[in-house]
Amino acid sequence: GAGRPDIAVSRVRIALTLAVGYMTVCAIVFLSARSSLVSVFIDDTVDPRTAANIIAIGSGMLVWAALFQTMDAVGIVYTGALRGAGDTVWPGITTAVLSWTLLVGLGWFLVVRFPGLSSEGPWIAATAYIVLFGVVMAVRFERGGWRKIDLLGDIQHEAARHAPLGPAPPAPDGSAVVRDMVEDQIQGPVGPGGPDSGGSSTA
Repeated sequence: GAGRPDIAVSRVRIALTLAVGYMTVCAIVFLSARSSLVSVFIDDTVDPRTAANIIAIGSGMLVWAALFQTMDAVGIVYTGALRGAGDTVWPGITTAVLSWTLLVGLGWFLVVRFPGLSSEGPWIAATAYIVLFGVVMAVRFERGGWRKIDLLGDIQHEAARHAPLGPAPPAPDGSAVVRDMVEDQIQGPVGPGGPDSGGSSTA
């Protein structure tokens, strides 16, 4: 709303770098330690054969989860950026369409036509959805159509343009304001001969 698209883009780049870096590390951990991660949820009361089956199933799911981690970060950051810029309808419709066609439609198709995939079928569909969602949102943002959206009127837009970029300081407590005003009246102005100069107050 401040009319500073270049600053908005730089913030998106920072957020994207942090999110992609973090979730890529998660993907590496999912792949390299998938058996250990699943075994955390198996106690000594489970017989070895059942435990091995659980680890095999869980490890397969973590492989697919690892594959979409990085693109999940891309989708999350870009869709948040688009919504923050006021581009809300298109991402919302796209999310609904992709969810029903890939998560629901493709997931159902894989379960029915490829039952041998078992529980991995829906995970494959989820991976396809998340990867495509990230790509679509990235393309939407990078095309820059959101730059033309005017979130505010002329007056509010000008005020937002001059607003500080960082977070605003917290609002002071009401009693603190009154206390400070009373202390100012008692101490008087600070200056030559004032409290800070070592002399007596001139108030």
